[in-house]
Amino acid sequence: MPGEARAFYEAAAPSYDERHAGPWAAHLRRRERALLARYAGGTVIDIGCGTGTHLRPGWAGMDVARGMLLQARGRGMLVQGDERLPFRDASADTVLCLFSVLNLAPALPAELVRILQPGGRLLLSFATPRDARGQRERVLSSHGRRARLRLFTLREAEALFPACRVLARAGLFSAVRPRWGAWDMRWHERLRLAADRLLPAGRAAMALLVLERLPAQEARSPPPGPPL
Repeated sequence: MPGEARAFYEAAAPSYDERHAGPWAAHLRRRERALLARYAGGTVIDIGCGTGTHLRPGWAGMDVARGMLLQARGRGMLVQGDERLPFRDASADTVLCLFSVLNLAPALPAELVRILQPGGRLLLSFATPRDARGQRERVLSSHGRRARLRLFTLREAEALFPACRVLARAGLFSAVRPRWGAWDMRWHERLRLAADRLLPAGRAAMALLVLERLPAQEARSPPPGPPL
């Protein structure tokens, strides 16, 4: 992961949860929790766990930023690392990679699959080019720090994991623009959330994706999966 991303999240850690307390983030977290309830089980590792929002007792969380892990204390087993994941091959039944980590570390997909057992599940959420008016990159800025995101379409993200098949996919939001420090929502933002279930997955600003690792002899380009 680039050093700029590490510095960005170190600076953002103390106020990260407060700054993501708005309705758009709450909606995303609800959808992510629905994925966990349906698909997560066994040995679970959360890559880019941040402040531990999704961690549960017995789960492991990894983040690049020590400040994030300090905020996550008491929520699970924690380790600091980068895109060379500090876990053994095939050590997880479920791997989580939620909310932009995939965008920050393009070399990460092979590592996510490496630590996943055959038949294990990978749960992803990430920003797409729709969140940047079709641009392939987006820059986050906070506390004088910046982090550059590489944006993937849903299909491009699926293609990063030829050793997996798609179990489910969904889209969220026509645009993702957290208004730092403002918890209320304008009327048109409420309409966007209300229309969320009608939004085609391939035209959304955020994407949710559930993959299953295939046995080595079956690895291939992933077929289309059903909607969530």
